[in-house]
Amino acid sequence: MKTKKILRFLLALIFGTVIFLFAQPTSLSQAAPERPQLNEEFVDLIIQNESSTTFSIRLNSVNEKYTYYLTVPPHTTKGFWMRRARYKTELYYCGYTRPSNMNLKIYQVLFVPECGGNWVDKQSPHYSAASHLIRPIPIQIRNDTGIPTAMHMYTGDGYVYHALVQPGEIRSFAVLQDDYKVYIDVCGDIPPLHYYAKIHTPLVLQCTDGR
Repeated sequence: MKTKKILRFLLALIFGTVIFLFAQPTSLSQAAPERPQLNEEFVDLIIQNESSTTFSIRLNSVNEKYTYYLTVPPHTTKGFWMRRARYKTELYYCGYTRPSNMNLKIYQVLFVPECGGNWVDKQSPHYSAASHLIRPIPIQIRNDTGIPTAMHMYTGDGYVYHALVQPGEIRSFAVLQDDYKVYIDVCGDIPPLHYYAKIHTPLVLQCTDGR
């Protein structure tokens, strides 16, 4: 009889302990950080930096409520939780800066290739590439004016390139793929040349009035 009472006591003790433990919140559930709900308020931005330099981007929402400055080290992919909005952006890539726009009302994957590299367009509103906006490319400049010539190239975004090119000389430069106005000092007041910089399209310096 005494043994049965001891067994009942032990069983009651074990049962009560189990109930107590299950009733308590775990320390893991209390300490774990909660991810924002990716619903009407938040959206994912994934930046895949395949280049050998740090990539940075500044984002300011059109309504000026939200501002972010994001950096991604070389050969790194990082994800960010962003407020859903349309943003004005400033990209810092390959030693250049350029303004743009980004629609973060839907999730976005931004691919950053090696400087001057190509990116296969996925034909999707969710994918974009920094190289579509900032792409340094090699070009050649040839002086056909017959005399030493100072050349100045300007883009609408304020990038300027200067060079002194000797007669008949062919010089190589790395410039942003863009549309340029080219001013040639020795050609006087004639209108500037219009040149779209792309690979295998040399810039030939010559005066349009025949000089």
